[in-house]
Amino acid sequence: MRARKTVRNRTNFAKREGRELEKHGNRLEQSRRSLPLVAESTHESVGEPGEPADPRVLGEPRVLGEPRVLGGAESVGGSRECWGSRASPNRDQSDFVAAARNLAANLLQFGMHKHGVGFLAVVAALFAAAPARAEDSARAEDSARAEDSARAEDSARAEDSARAEDSARAEDPPRRGLYVQLAAGPDYVKGSVDDPSVVDGDFAAGGASLRFGAGYAPLDGLALAVGFDASVAGGEVIRSDGTDSGLGAWSIGPLVDWYPNAQGPLHVDLAVGYAVAGFMSGSRNGGGGGGTSDGGLGGAGIGGHTGVGYTFRSGGVGLGPMLSVSALHTENSHATLNAFGAALLIQGVVL
Repeated sequence: MRARKTVRNRTNFAKREGRELEKHGNRLEQSRRSLPLVAESTHESVGEPGEPADPRVLGEPRVLGEPRVLGGAESVGGSRECWGSRASPNRDQSDFVAAARNLAANLLQFGMHKHGVGFLAVVAALFAAAPARAEDSARAEDSARAEDSARAEDSARAEDSARAEDSARAEDPPRRGLYVQLAAGPDYVKGSVDDPSVVDGDFAAGGASLRFGAGYAPLDGLALAVGFDASVAGGEVIRSDGTDSGLGAWSIGPLVDWYPNAQGPLHVDLAVGYAVAGFMSGSRNGGGGGGTSDGGLGGAGIGGHTGVGYTFRSGGVGLGPMLSVSALHTENSHATLNAFGAALLIQGVVL
């Protein structure tokens, strides 16, 4: 914008100079008509009547060319350019310099002896303006090229980004349709048993967990399924007549798996359902063993888990780790069992 403003200022300056030169040209035209073109009579000569003209005064007689009016449609040298009109920033500066030189030659031919100082000032101004206009034009062209290059780069980046997004969408289809989950890994369980026959009902031990789910994803990144969980853990509960050990539990119920970003790897699942738990082995004082004598310390109740996973996906299949926590509550006619667990699983997903 600054370069264009400078070009406009230079153009207005050229217009003003053109009008001034037009005035000088009219004045010179009037003066030229009053001057002798050829020394043909004693009235038109400089010396005494009857004496030849002094060549030092008039020089060789010659016919002066017609001056061109700067403000008109015709310029110096016969070019059909209009000096008073707005100049294009891309015009070749050689035309301008040539026109200025021709103008100076014509003006000096018939008016230098009267208005020499003024003509020299005008011609000097024209020659000074020519390189300035050329420099401004070059700056304007450089600025225009820089703007065009910046626009082209921005457009190319936008197109590349759009192509990359389209390619990513094509390679990574929406997460809808059939959903299958399978996960397995170690877990840690801590709990307690409340029963009249239990002396020490607190237990804690490590174990393993297995989970499976199948269903359908009606929305992109949201799957609804039925999940089945099974886990085993060590631990021992001391009763008045012996011990129970080896906790086992399973549950079945609805499962929800949600990907906040449908195309991203992070997901959260939640499951809750009917649960059954109990100790799988025990021993009794007096040599008895092989199970409990009163129906066990387990029972039926409710269980569930929630977890956060990170799935590395390729196409419609993903594999990744999941950190999960679980809770369990069961009862029977005489015992209550509560347990909490944490598991680190490797999970495979089809979605």
